[in-house]
Amino acid sequence: MTLTALPRHSTVLTDTRRAADYYRQTFGLTTLKPANGWSWSTYTQGIQALYRQSGDQRFLDDNMSWGRSALWAISTIQTNPDTVKAGQTYFDLQAIDPAASLTGMDATMSTDLASQPISKYDWIDALFMGLGNFPRWAVRTGNQAYLAKMDQLYSWTRDQGGTSSRCAGRTVPQPGLYDVASGLWFRDCTYVGVRDVNGRPVFWGRGNGWVIAAMAEVLGRLPATDPHRAKYVAMLTSMAARLAAVQGADGFWRASLADPALYPDPETSGTGLITFAIAYGIGAGILDRTTYLPVVARAWHGLTTLALQPNGFVAGCQAAGVDPRAPFIGKAPRVPPSPTTAGTVNVDSPPFCVGAFLLAGSEVARLTTSLSTGRPVAATSAQVGNEPARAVDGNVTTRWSAKVFPQSITVDLGSIVAVSNSMVVTYLDRAYRYRIQTSVDGLTWQLAVDRTANTLRGTRLDDFGTRPARYVRLTVTGVTADPTTWVSIQEFAVYGG
Repeated sequence: MTLTALPRHSTVLTDTRRAADYYRQTFGLTTLKPANGWSWSTYTQGIQALYRQSGDQRFLDDNMSWGRSALWAISTIQTNPDTVKAGQTYFDLQAIDPAASLTGMDATMSTDLASQPISKYDWIDALFMGLGNFPRWAVRTGNQAYLAKMDQLYSWTRDQGGTSSRCAGRTVPQPGLYDVASGLWFRDCTYVGVRDVNGRPVFWGRGNGWVIAAMAEVLGRLPATDPHRAKYVAMLTSMAARLAAVQGADGFWRASLADPALYPDPETSGTGLITFAIAYGIGAGILDRTTYLPVVARAWHGLTTLALQPNGFVAGCQAAGVDPRAPFIGKAPRVPPSPTTAGTVNVDSPPFCVGAFLLAGSEVARLTTSLSTGRPVAATSAQVGNEPARAVDGNVTTRWSAKVFPQSITVDLGSIVAVSNSMVVTYLDRAYRYRIQTSVDGLTWQLAVDRTANTLRGTRLDDFGTRPARYVRLTVTGVTADPTTWVSIQEFAVYGG
């Protein structure tokens, strides 16, 4: 497949939200427990990433409800670090809403820092489940020992994980779980040196997805001055190169990376995690855009045309397991959801798999850069503390506010460029009525979007056809089914073709 460019921002975000909107309705009805375990916590991490990209209040509300339902505690029926995966979302929620309590996680992380054996991380999934907490708590506490402990855990898994006690009495051909020659990871010591029925080494697709996604997660939090940062950059870089070489023509990675024909079905969870990590690497300037953007474009095309179904169900997910042999699910749940039951959705499309899809979509959306972010902006009026610049700062948790309708903001893009779609993030998902106009000279204006009869709540994504513009104006004319007299826009973003 020849793909070199991503879809429009509005298309990427629409597809990602479609999956979230289908799945989010099942959480309150699910029988899949524990609700605060690693699988649901991966899903909430994806929801949190989607909130940061789309600003939809319902996604933030979902995660706050999830945390409250768990009393901000971690699972007691799983193994650490699976148990602490929830802490990453709790931390990210607390940065937005202080009602998210970190009391329990503070105690857990303090204990892990002081006494968790580094040999605890003796399977590669653990890197994604646990490492991301350590840079967060280094920031929260100011204690850099958290970063040192994270490096010890990672280094032991990479270089000594094959010596785990789970392989006591067995001689393995190498001490670490990372295989330097192949550039890939064994899931745990029981797979080191093992061959499949075709004589190939067993490198699990999702397992390696967990690892490269952990590298992206860590690098997104690690200070640029950290002395160990280079090793995480090196691993992300080397894994991306190796994974790009074994990507399928349909954009997917298979369950067995060294023997893709053995399990030929396209696999969604590993593909989502790998797509997320490579997209992060591009956006962070770690990976060459020219080289890797086609990899991401192919993967996202496959995820949205083969895995994502029209109703939002995410198919092609390999069930929870430890190697490429775990079964796959079909293109629909065996029992569909209803207003009173989740059906088999949460089993047939496991939460972690949908979370991987949401992480991928959110990171791909970040690559479709807003032309208006950080640009000069003027407003007809503004509340002190909620100035117009806050509507174009790339942060969906800030806002421009002004009292009494109508009110406008006008963004100067700096030069005449091609624009084609936009995103309007409304405070509290209000159903604001608005219009968007474009101009090449600031004097003559053309109507691009007319939502002056809008009744729909939440973030609005508008496609208006490619056109030249230097200036783009958003005019809010009113609001539907809300008593407010205030205009409050959290983000107004304009995108190219």
